[in-house]
Amino acid sequence: MHAIWAPLATWIWLIALVSSVFGNTVNWRGYRYQIKRQRAA
Repeated sequence: MHAIWAPLATWIWLIALVSSVFGNTVNWRGYRYQIKRQRAA
């Protein structure tokens, strides 16, 4: 059973990682956090 879910979980993790690079919010344990990025000087 683990062999079925591991590839799917990996793709979900990669999609979440890529979307977090371009987004400015993080959802964690049902809470949404706004990320404040520092502007380049």
